[in-house]
Amino acid sequence: MIRYNSPWLLAGGLVAAVAAAVFVGWGRVRSVEVPRPARWAHVASVCPGPGVRLAEPMRLLLTHEQAVRAEPGACDGRSAIHVEISEADIDRLRPSEATWDAVEVRGVYERTITLGTITDCRVYVADGADTAAIVHEVAHCLGHDHPRNAPTGHVMHPDYARLGLSDWRGVTP
Repeated sequence: MIRYNSPWLLAGGLVAAVAAAVFVGWGRVRSVEVPRPARWAHVASVCPGPGVRLAEPMRLLLTHEQAVRAEPGACDGRSAIHVEISEADIDRLRPSEATWDAVEVRGVYERTITLGTITDCRVYVADGADTAAIVHEVAHCLGHDHPRNAPTGHVMHPDYARLGLSDWRGVTP
């Protein structure tokens, strides 16, 4: 019988704690492969629709060396990343699988790819969407997809509840 103050119990607890720390630590330092099926042929213009505030999302994208430039207003008729507030388009483009019903969706995107080159992209965000949602969807428009086994806090994590702005591993310019 093992007593509550047994050295074996203490050793087992220490081993479990070290194993948990190694597991969490590995998740923070391992490389993350972010799929990128297409790219823009040029620096992408990011154009806000009415009511969209892009100052902070653009600061983060430029800090992480993404090939974007901010435009002062809408870019109708131009090849660009158009960011708009539209609950109707979120509902229209939301994945229809049952597994997505429990996931909060704050934004979606429509990316047009021609011969491996992105030619246009539309981001639809919810009214009052936070910076993380806008950055995540614009990163999709830059060609980045969700990585397999994305760590919590990664900018391209598929679950908004686990999305973060501090981990950009694998999101290359």
